Amino acid sequence: MSKENKEHRARRLRISLIDDNTHKQIWVLRGKRSRLIFTAVTAIIVLILAIYVLIAVTPVKTFFPGYPDAHQRRAAAANAMTIDSLETVIARWEFYSENLRRVLDGTETISIDSLLRRKSTADAAASEQGSSKSDSLLRAAAEEAERFGLHSEKRKLPIEGMHFFPPVKGVISQGFDKFTHPFVEVSAPVNAIIMAVADGTVMVSSWSDMDKYSIIIQHENDLVSIIKGAGKASVGTGSRVKAGAPVGAVQAPAGSDNAQILRVELWYKGEAVNPAEYIKF
Repeated sequence: MSKENKEHRARRLRISLIDDNTHKQIWVLRGKRSRLIFTAVTAIIVLILAIYVLIAVTPVKTFFPGYPDAHQRRAAAANAMTIDSLETVIARWEFYSENLRRVLDGTETISIDSLLRRKSTADAAASEQGSSKSDSLLRAAAEEAERFGLHSEKRKLPIEGMHFFPPVKGVISQGFDKFTHPFVEVSAPVNAIIMAVADGTVMVSSWSDMDKYSIIIQHENDLVSIIKGAGKASVGTGSRVKAGAPVGAVQAPAGSDNAQILRVELWYKGEAVNPAEYIKF
C-alpha cells in the first residue's frame, strides 16, 4: 500500500519560487509531469514566435549587422541610377573622342543618331559576341551610318556648294588663323538665338567652366561645326537638327548686358577652315 502511494506521488511535480532569506513561498506550480512538460514546450514556442515577430515586423531588424535599412536601400537605388547615367555619359564621350580622332585624321566620321535608344541593343550584342560595351556601341553606330547612307558618294558636295546659316548675328572680334587660331570669335548680343549652320546630328552638348556650353554638330559631306561660349543649350547629344534651327542662346552673367564672345569653328575633311569665308555673320 505504501509503495503505491509513493508511485502516485512521484507522478506529480511542484515548481516553487521561495525567498532565500525568509523562506516565504512566492510562486508555486503544481501538476503532473506531462502537463509541466507541455507547459514548458508551449512557453518556449510562444517565446520563439514572439522573438521572430519582433525581428521580422518591427524596425528592430535594422540593428542587426548586414541588414540594410530604408536609408541604405534608397542610397543603393540612387547609386545604381548614378552608375547607369555615368555609363551613358562615358558612351557619349567615347563617340565624341572617336569622331574627333576621325576629324583630325581626315577620315569619315560616324553618326550617333538614336544613341540612347540603341544602348540596350548594343549591350545585348556585346554579351553575345564577347566584346566590350564601347566596341559594341561604335559598331552599332557605324552600322547605322551605313544603313542611312549618310556618307554615300551621291550626297557629297564640295564645301563651296553648300549653303550655311549664320549661327548668330554679330561682329567678328578676332579672325581665323589655320595654325594659331583655327576659329573666329564673334561678339554677339545678349539673348541672341544660336542656330545650326546646316542639317546634322549633335555630337556633343555639354558644359564646362572654361567654354560654357559647347555644341558640336556633325553635318553631311565630312563637315563638323563647333560653337563654344553659349550661355544656354536647347539640344542634347544625339539630337537631329535642321539648318537654322535654334540650338542655344547667348547669355551674360547676372547684372551684365555686355555682348558675349562666341567661338565658331568649321572642320572640313579633318582640317579647320575659315568660317568667315562661308558664313555671313
